[in-house]
Amino acid sequence: MSDAISIAYPTGGHLYIVLRTSDDLFVSGTTPEPLDASHLAAYALAIPEVVAGTGQYSVPFPALAAGIYFGDVYSRSGGAPSWTDPAVADADFYWTGTAFYSPVASFGMDFRRSFLPARVGNRTSI
Repeated sequence: MSDAISIAYPTGGHLYIVLRTSDDLFVSGTTPEPLDASHLAAYALAIPEVVAGTGQYSVPFPALAAGIYFGDVYSRSGGAPSWTDPAVADADFYWTGTAFYSPVASFGMDFRRSFLPARVGNRTSI
């Protein structure tokens, strides 16, 4: 199983994430494409509540090529995703093609303390 996008949010929410590449292409399924506002339903990856009533939401990261991805999480207000839905979180994902990349795992804890700002690394949770 691939790594998951996880978020804590009040129970009963209808969350989705829109992913885009570092080249500002929007992810439609597993294919990045230039933004087409009419494709929001294809960009919106639902993040279901893991167990009803827990406020814990999770979805596996899609099968995408290695790279840096930016995600914006929205709370769906109506029956379908809308560009006017409120954003509730955002995150950066460093993806190897099969898992989230962590400089700490690759270079060790001393590397992180010496060279990396605290917020760089494995962002599996928002």
